[in-house]
Amino acid sequence: MLAGACKSESTAGKASSKFDAAKAQAMLTAGARILDVRTPGEFRGGHLKDAINIPVQDLLRRMDELKPLDKPIIVYCQSGYRSKKAKGMLEQSGFKVVVDIGTQSGWPLK
Repeated sequence: MLAGACKSESTAGKASSKFDAAKAQAMLTAGARILDVRTPGEFRGGHLKDAINIPVQDLLRRMDELKPLDKPIIVYCQSGYRSKKAKGMLEQSGFKVVVDIGTQSGWPLK
């Protein structure tokens, strides 16, 4: 389960907005995946429930693991920088719905 709210990164020059836990939980219930783009060591130290760990530096070569392109993905990292980068990479690769919740802090860990 997710709880709390987290600031999402801005997209296409739009101001940052809140992406709340209820929206994230609804996406997960509907079948979205949650992607942790931190290193395996960071992931072992704690991660969000049901998260898939693909470090951002490995994302391009592991994109096939996240298909189909129309299945929503929620992405996060430690500070928000890598998740923002990953969101752009996913969108450029044709993924239709990618939500960046930024940092994992404020969300309960597994």
